[in-house]
Amino acid sequence: MTLKANLSEKRELYTKHLSSMLGISFTIREIDIISTIVNHRGEKKIAALLSISPRTVSTHVHNIMLKLGKNSKEHIIDFIEQSGELLAVNRYYRCLLVQAAFEKMLIKIGKTINRIKIDCSINYVTINSEENLLFKQLKDHLNRQIFT
Repeated sequence: MTLKANLSEKRELYTKHLSSMLGISFTIREIDIISTIVNHRGEKKIAALLSISPRTVSTHVHNIMLKLGKNSKEHIIDFIEQSGELLAVNRYYRCLLVQAAFEKMLIKIGKTINRIKIDCSINYVTINSEENLLFKQLKDHLNRQIFT
């Protein structure tokens, strides 16, 4: 699976299946958190996977539970099973894993080149909006690696 296809699939899963389930709307970050909970990841692993702090994960989990009117991660899993979107959530989670692996490789590349200046140019006139999103995310990841 290419990264481009992965980003498209993730966005499509969110838009078509996961942005609203059983009448409750979710942000894309909440779906990131939900998909990791459904796949039995703890807060530290979720934080590492999503490059956020464990406290931020905790806040998102709390907000999701408030939306659902429930008080445990088990209830979040039950909600997803009842929604009929378990397969979509699991596919979304796989997309997160691919994206995290890509980011990890960028870090490895950054360490390998040891901060040697790299010039890269992209002709934005000839790319479509999906490719533009991919390049924007790549640029953001590379910029983060330069300053970390």
